[in-house]
Amino acid sequence: MANIKGNLADKERESFLIKLLFDSKGDETKFIVRWINKNLKIGVAEATMQASLAKAFTSLNGLNDEEAVETVIKRCVCEYPNYDKILDGLLTVGKNIDSLLEICKITPGVPVKPMLAKPTKEIAIIFKRFENMKFTCEYKYDGLRGQIHYFDGQCQIFSRNLMNMSETYPDIIDFVLKHTKGNIKNFILDSEIVAIDKNVDFFKILALFFSFFFWKIYRFFNKN
Repeated sequence: MANIKGNLADKERESFLIKLLFDSKGDETKFIVRWINKNLKIGVAEATMQASLAKAFTSLNGLNDEEAVETVIKRCVCEYPNYDKILDGLLTVGKNIDSLLEICKITPGVPVKPMLAKPTKEIAIIFKRFENMKFTCEYKYDGLRGQIHYFDGQCQIFSRNLMNMSETYPDIIDFVLKHTKGNIKNFILDSEIVAIDKNVDFFKILALFFSFFFWKIYRFFNKN
């Protein structure tokens, strides 16, 4: 599934999973679904696995600070989400767990786990959190999260789920390659990919949306 690419990749993956479910027997179906949801429902979620790795590492190396080891592992998973590389690193660093950060670090060509927004239940919670603080609002372009990596003269785009979407956006790839000049060797851009119709006044639509949002805030303050 990881090697399925192109514009019809999602449909191909869906067909693959449907066939897999049809061919499964007994409890296999249940665990396939749980695997897809990234939670086996038996206490083996990703966070539990990270804690288990930390416990095993501290026990193997005669260390006591299990929490510090787990913190390093979690950071490595965020910056370099490749458990094969992380496990190899854990087996080679010995007691010096901090050196794992030099092995599994942000690397162009390897997608980084994105920081995701956390929704709140109401506007009041937001203003309470930023009470007596300066803050800035910005336009929210509602498109698709795109993590653009440039390295070794090539460009790749990854989704928020860390999937390679390069073949889906050939125009963006061409644009990046064309405009990357000088001594720039590599970079990572976290972006929002938005399709804009030049025949529609996009910013009028944004203005209408934010006028509505402002009115909601105005009514909130006037009620309180």
